[in-house]
Amino acid sequence: MKKLGKYGKKVSCVVIGMLCTAAIGACGSTQSGSQDEKDVRNDISVYEEGADLEGTLTYGTLFIEPQTQHMIDLFMKEHPGVKIETKVVFDNDVTDEQYNEGLNTLLTELASDQRADIYDATYLPSEIKTKGSGYFEDLNQYIDADPNFNRDDYYDNILRAAEVDGKLYQIPEGFYYVMLRLNRNITDELNYEVPDEMDINDLYELYQQAKPIADDDFTIDVQNNIYVFLPMTEDRAYLKKEEVNFDSENYVDFLRKMQELYQYQSSYATHAFADIKSFSGKSVLLNTFTNLLEGSPSGMFEETDTATKPILLKSTDGKIPFWRIGEDFSMSSGCKDKALAWEFIKFCIGQKQFEFEDANSDSYYRNFFTYGSMLNKENTRQLVAYQLENDDDTAEKWEAYNEKVSAKAFRDLQLDSILTEIRNECMEQKITPEECAKLFSKEQSFMLMSRSCP
Repeated sequence: MKKLGKYGKKVSCVVIGMLCTAAIGACGSTQSGSQDEKDVRNDISVYEEGADLEGTLTYGTLFIEPQTQHMIDLFMKEHPGVKIETKVVFDNDVTDEQYNEGLNTLLTELASDQRADIYDATYLPSEIKTKGSGYFEDLNQYIDADPNFNRDDYYDNILRAAEVDGKLYQIPEGFYYVMLRLNRNITDELNYEVPDEMDINDLYELYQQAKPIADDDFTIDVQNNIYVFLPMTEDRAYLKKEEVNFDSENYVDFLRKMQELYQYQSSYATHAFADIKSFSGKSVLLNTFTNLLEGSPSGMFEETDTATKPILLKSTDGKIPFWRIGEDFSMSSGCKDKALAWEFIKFCIGQKQFEFEDANSDSYYRNFFTYGSMLNKENTRQLVAYQLENDDDTAEKWEAYNEKVSAKAFRDLQLDSILTEIRNECMEQKITPEECAKLFSKEQSFMLMSRSCP
């Protein structure tokens, strides 16, 4: 059985092609509320602050997260005149076959006049989520039209990084990025000056320097997460009988080619990364982890006796890739009350959620986020304070670090939906890294063509 996680699978190219060419029936906008309660700019209507909200919205998703249902309930509690109906495909564990069938059902609905007003786009293929699909509204229009939305309250560069050609089709609830610590037993002996950021070339160079002084069983990563970009099999299998590690020039060259294609880092982060602060001996070079709130913040900015300070893992062009946490809120182009839908999306990413009497309960925080950073800065401050038991000093460092990282953030949306199929095909055919790189290039061309669908 498969538990629905935050990494949706890509549907077949045939289904995507059919959906791209499907006619998209635009529903008329019948927004509730009097006109004098709304601010209209550039034909975009938004509610004035304190306006009475009423109307009905539908929220579509493959699988609804507990915190999202919580936010729906809170929104309706604050606005008794609003009803939000959920259209959820799955409410329990499913098999891979059921998952794919459910995803196709969701995509078919999205291309029809039965689409929901708001979607969690997390599970949708990137071709559907981005430019040219016509399925979603540009939320930048609502941000710009809403005098009550202040970009300074948010990590605005994360919003900018989530744009596609200047249009914001999804707003992520939160984000995280990848960091690493080096083994000081190695770096101290090498007199290595520890940088703030490293890319795949920096790591490879340091790995080669470390090999002569390292233990016999030397490997690059204590958790093997550096190889997650091409997750092999459970035993870290082979490409055409060639072990995949930093001793393989072909593999390292393959990683470089991937970065040339996508300007992306080599490690595809998962929520399972852990911040290991203690190294024994010289058998491993580093440990990769994310900016987790659960376990990491305490002492996360300092070096230890055997581990260096945290280092950002960057792309070869100096940018910092980020991953979203939680929902990817999208407004359907067929939404029947866009002003009301915007109020709900704004509520979900805003500070209102912390003003209810149950907002400080353990269950609320555990269900909402136990890791990463929220898009709203004040939410992140409150969450960090809660996790760190009001450790203000670390919380301030956390905020400054997020500001620094988000300023260089970017996201290649098309990579999400193609990684699983490509890496599986590489392994099934036992092809070489060079052949796999060509497969990525071919798939990239298809992605660009599919984005141009009407």
